[in-house]
Amino acid sequence: MKYLWTTIKVKNMEESLHFYKDLLGLKVKDEKHVSEGFDLTFLDMGESDIELLCNEKMDCTIGSGVTIGFEVESIEEVRTKLEKEGYEVGKEQSPEDGMKFVMVKDPNGLGVQLVEYR
Repeated sequence: MKYLWTTIKVKNMEESLHFYKDLLGLKVKDEKHVSEGFDLTFLDMGESDIELLCNEKMDCTIGSGVTIGFEVESIEEVRTKLEKEGYEVGKEQSPEDGMKFVMVKDPNGLGVQLVEYR
């Protein structure tokens, strides 16, 4: 079995692309305009993808227990970009030697964990 993608239902594709592409640095793999008010964008994550799905007729409620995690080169660099854009980045935590992380919510309220390995 191979893990293919994680779908995130988004309220606004442009806002979400700005967060994931411009602020976190993910690359767009494929974009599809399915119909009026219905768009898909796949972000390349190597062996799997993140699918941003925007459909005006869809409920975009995200469960509070769901988070996704990304490894970043520098938490401080990403924190600076996010805070400059008005995102509230949580307190840095270091639960084990050689690893630290922060939490932030994407434009849709999805928890995103940013991890730096030292």
